[in-house]
Amino acid sequence: MKFVAVSDTHIVPKGQPSRGLDTAERLRLALADLAENHSDAEFCVMCGDLADHGDPAAYDHFAEIIDGFPIPLKIMIGNHDHRENFRTAFPRMPVDGNGFVQSVHVSEHGHFIFCDSYEAGRVDGRMCERRLAWLDDRLTDAGRAGVGACVFFHHPPYRTGGRIDALRLTDHAAVGEVLSAHDHVRHIFAGHTHRIASGTWRGIPFATFGATHYNNGLPLVGPAGHLRRFVSPAYSTVVLVDDEQIVVHANEFLNDNPEVDAAHFDHEKIDALIAAGGDISAIRDTAAG
Repeated sequence: MKFVAVSDTHIVPKGQPSRGLDTAERLRLALADLAENHSDAEFCVMCGDLADHGDPAAYDHFAEIIDGFPIPLKIMIGNHDHRENFRTAFPRMPVDGNGFVQSVHVSEHGHFIFCDSYEAGRVDGRMCERRLAWLDDRLTDAGRAGVGACVFFHHPPYRTGGRIDALRLTDHAAVGEVLSAHDHVRHIFAGHTHRIASGTWRGIPFATFGATHYNNGLPLVGPAGHLRRFVSPAYSTVVLVDDEQIVVHANEFLNDNPEVDAAHFDHEKIDALIAAGGDISAIRDTAAG
């Protein structure tokens, strides 16, 4: 199966920029690309920081942009959001029994668990006892079903190596204990950092989504360094899942870098090589005519 992801959209009221960027147009481009090229995706997760300041006018604008998008949406919130304003704007979006914006997608390839790490008045993320208990219960459900689980947060529980680590999921130790108690957790996904990163945490693979907003330069700059922030490229993400593997592709829907001239590549030979499973003699045969 395939799912796609969009993160850190930072939508503002109509006519306003965010950090000098037209975040609404960038989201429209991201969604148009996904609809054109990945309409077979089972769902699209929007991994938080939907709005730049969580105000009702921004959510109205966000709702207008996503209206008619053909892939089923799983929407999360982040620190730039506002839970009550979001729930007012999207009353049909699922919440758990305590009102947190948390839900599960059940698929033949596993359970996909979307967590709410928003905490009012905080930039870092939190998973209180009620949210941790909900996560533990959903992981137990996946275990009983005999399938793996992928877990999504806006705030990563892991470190990525820069100053933003101070603003990650503060309850990372408690989250780690919950995840480690279940041996069927296949992958962790997160947003927040405006930077693509991947690795393992407590033995669990993770991937951090790039943003449709600006993206940060390499954050390993030391405690006194300031991040460089880049207009392009901007990213959505395409994830392929089967029983053997999970593959995460950064999708550069907006990229001002020049493309290498296609004339430098012999596509007939490339097609022949792929069809032959890598046998170089296929290229020689093609060249010989």
